Amino acid sequence: MVNVASNRHTVKQQRREERERVLAQEQEAHKIHHRARKVKKYTFWGIGIIVVVSLLVFLISSVQSKPGPYDAFAQCLTEKGVVMYGAYWCPHCANQKKLFGSSFKYVTYVECDAKGPDPQPELCLAKGVQSYPTWEINGETQSGEMPLPVLAEKSGCVLP
Repeated sequence: MVNVASNRHTVKQQRREERERVLAQEQEAHKIHHRARKVKKYTFWGIGIIVVVSLLVFLISSVQSKPGPYDAFAQCLTEKGVVMYGAYWCPHCANQKKLFGSSFKYVTYVECDAKGPDPQPELCLAKGVQSYPTWEINGETQSGEMPLPVLAEKSGCVLP
């Protein structure tokens, strides 16, 4: 003989277990969906950042690859042995470099501060450099910012 009360209890227990199993599956599905949304979100942002950085690198490199307005002039100064002595922290040196723009990379520059990039303080001492910038042109030194027309006149280089 089958006990009806026991049977009802077993059926209720099975339904409860089934509800718990379904609830656990729904919770797991929700977690998976939530993780997938996070992955999509971060992937989207990651790709966006990569695109923006790539675009910036391209723009910067294309601007830097164009010839500067004073490239030939700066190269002439270097060919004639003209040297600018300066320090990385010097505002007058920064002004002088700004006059050349991207063409300054062709000017022979000597960093006099030992903390600066590629420093040569011994050379600056040997040349008697006491202030910045100091220009050496035709074996003579002159301190202070120098306008490009004056550099052209003293060096014999043609200013465009």
